[in-house]
Amino acid sequence: MIRTVIFDIDGTLYNYGSAHKDGLAAVSEYLRKKEGWSNEQFSQAYQTAFDALNRQAKGTAASHNRLIRFSMLASENGLRESDALAMDELYWEEFMRNISPFPFLREAMDDLKEAGLKIGAGTNMTAYVQYLKLRKLGLLDYFDFVLTSEEALEEKPREGFFRRCCERAECLPHECLFIGDEMEKDVIGALRSGMHALLYSPDGTGTEDSSLLLRSYGDLAEKIRITA
Repeated sequence: MIRTVIFDIDGTLYNYGSAHKDGLAAVSEYLRKKEGWSNEQFSQAYQTAFDALNRQAKGTAASHNRLIRFSMLASENGLRESDALAMDELYWEEFMRNISPFPFLREAMDDLKEAGLKIGAGTNMTAYVQYLKLRKLGLLDYFDFVLTSEEALEEKPREGFFRRCCERAECLPHECLFIGDEMEKDVIGALRSGMHALLYSPDGTGTEDSSLLLRSYGDLAEKIRITA
C-alpha cells in the first residue's frame, strides 16, 4: 500500500526547460548590453563553464549551482565577480517569473492529502533554490518534507538518495511512490531501491511500459490505486 508520494521537482512539477531558457536569455542580454557579447558568444562561454563545473563537482549538488557557474564564466572571460552575482540574480529572477505548476497538479495533491498520504520532494539541487521554486509554484505547503542532494550528499539515481527519501517519509521503500520526468535518474533509480515509480511524460515518450507512465496528473489517483 502506498503511504507516501515523492515528487522530483524540475521537469516534473513545472516546465524546467522553458524557465531555464528564459533565465539564460536574461543573462545573455545583460552581457550584450554590458560587454557587447553575441548570443553565440554567451552560449559558448556558458557551456564551457557548465562542463568545467560538472567535471569538478560531478555527482554533487554544487554541480548545479548557477552562481558557481557564472563565477567560472566570469573568471575565464575577464569579468568581475560582481558580474557573476548580477548574472545569477538575473537568471533566477527571470526563471522564477516564468514557472507555473503543470495542469491538474494542485488537484492531484489535494486528492493525496484527502486520502491521508504524505507528500515529499526528492531532487538533485541545492536546497535554498528548490524551496524558492516550490513557494513560487504555490506548492510548498503541500510537502511534508523536501530532500535535496545537497542534504543527502548523494544524487539520483544513487540508492543512498532514495534510501534517505524513505527515511524522511518514515516508510518502507515499497510504501513509497516516486514520480519524476527522467527514466534513469528517477524511475529506474527508485525501482532499484525497492520503491514504486512513475515517469511523468505528457507526450508519452520515455518508456514503452504503460504501467510506469503518467501522462497527466489528472490520472494520478487511478495510477496510485493500480500501483497499490
